[in-house]
Amino acid sequence: PDPDYIQLPMVDSINPLYPSLEKIRNFWQGKGFQEAVCNSLVASEMGDAGVWGRKALRLQNPLSADMDTIRTDLLQALAAVIKTNIMHKRDGLRFFEIGTVSSANSERETGADEATNLAAILCTPIWEPYWGEKSKSADIFYLKGIVESFLKSFHISDFHYEERTIPGFSQGWAIIWQNKVIAVLGEFQKAKISKLQLEHPVIGFEINLLAILGSKPYVSQYQSIPQFPGIIRDISVVIDKQVSAGKLLETIQKNGGKYLQEVKTYDLFEDLNKLGQDKKAISFRLSFLNYERTLTDEDLDPTMETIFHKLSQEHGAQLR
Repeated sequence: PDPDYIQLPMVDSINPLYPSLEKIRNFWQGKGFQEAVCNSLVASEMGDAGVWGRKALRLQNPLSADMDTIRTDLLQALAAVIKTNIMHKRDGLRFFEIGTVSSANSERETGADEATNLAAILCTPIWEPYWGEKSKSADIFYLKGIVESFLKSFHISDFHYEERTIPGFSQGWAIIWQNKVIAVLGEFQKAKISKLQLEHPVIGFEINLLAILGSKPYVSQYQSIPQFPGIIRDISVVIDKQVSAGKLLETIQKNGGKYLQEVKTYDLFEDLNKLGQDKKAISFRLSFLNYERTLTDEDLDPTMETIFHKLSQEHGAQLR
């Protein structure tokens, strides 16, 4: 070979995450989060306590006992960042990190699985106290709204939540998309963060980025502004308390027909005297639209009947 030239190896493909990293960082920074960079080597007890519940990889020759394990998640280290800042009396804590995590897998040739994840954590008020109003803490539903906005920015809307027991969380949900768990969201156990009295709850979220960005890139499609008005229909059902609203939403979306544009949960009602023991009422608002003509009641009545029939058949719902 010519000594004046160096032959570089060809790259078969570009990591699908690279084009999106700047967009991801801009999103979370725009929500007031600061980017953190934590060590990928952690203590064994932290590696075993990961929110994904996976087996950690141990180093054969660790530099110290505090760095003898490869992290299985990002949230444990971010929780330590929160803890340090709380000890220094800092407030308004919002952090995110993009990093690699690993876990043991004896079925793979390398003996390990590796993923690139995004995690976010917060312990902060939504607003500061002012005249006549007290400070309001950010809770799990506040972060849930940010997470949904993040997923929709990547055109992912057909996901749902399942309440699950997640290590380190006092309350936790798994986010399901295409029949796979792509993320976890929950509130940390207070004892795990600090023995001090916390002014605000500590809420965390972690997602496998390759699960949502590793597939074929989304191609934006545009259409003209609708010339015809849409129709709003409300439906309120009484169900058992253990039935989640997410399951009902999924059933409505599956049976909403081609004109269904959006479904929102807008009311939850519980009353022992009016509804009975272990019952709750949930109300949904359905938006329908046809881009070619104005919809009529005759177009939507059969769809609404189908939706209620499926809710009754699959979840035991009763029309309120």
